[in-house]
Amino acid sequence: MNPLTLEWAQKAEGDYTSALWLQQAPNPTHDAICFHAQQCIEKYLKAWLQEANLPFPRSHDLEELLDLIVQTIPDWNSWQADFQVLTTHAVDFRYPGKSATASDTLHAIIDLPFTELSTLVHNDRPDWKSSLENVKGVYLITDTSTGKRYVGSAYGDQGIWSRWGEYVNSGHGGNKELQELVGDKLDYAQENFKFTLLEYRPAPTPDNTVIDRESYWKEVLLTRGEYGLNQN
Repeated sequence: MNPLTLEWAQKAEGDYTSALWLQQAPNPTHDAICFHAQQCIEKYLKAWLQEANLPFPRSHDLEELLDLIVQTIPDWNSWQADFQVLTTHAVDFRYPGKSATASDTLHAIIDLPFTELSTLVHNDRPDWKSSLENVKGVYLITDTSTGKRYVGSAYGDQGIWSRWGEYVNSGHGGNKELQELVGDKLDYAQENFKFTLLEYRPAPTPDNTVIDRESYWKEVLLTRGEYGLNQN
């Protein structure tokens, strides 16, 4: 790996760590969380471009940077809509006139150990609940003890908040693959599972759109077969 690529990646990880730390604070600072989330993505994009030996501008525009990569990896174009929103976090929330909300934070970064998600659900945290109960989406569950991952989705009348609440209560959410892994031992899920929101969509979004995105993520993250926990 090019030493400069590694430096970009290390700086990106620093922003990611900062965003997680701020997110877990008793009173999250949404402006700062969104800024660090945007910075993490920007630096990882620049790391990829650096390693590919492709010149890139001194820019905070994630869409502009992504366009340079899409020429080589067309599938990454699916990030355009999210990056259009995240680009604004680099500047808009750093100055008076506009402030980030809990919803902005949830869009920018959700990466929670099972125990933290459980605390949020059992405390019925109003900021998290209001942001997640009326949205559909695709999520990732990582078994940190094995590195295997499971991609799932919430659609129909069930929002992300309700779906994740099922995992908190049972450890497996009724999924056959996870039932075989967890069984009746909720402590396995509590000790090893981590939840990541890959993307969310407004409630009126057609269910087929969410299901198609779920299939996309299963393919991208290789969660079917021996490398993952999805059976279909």
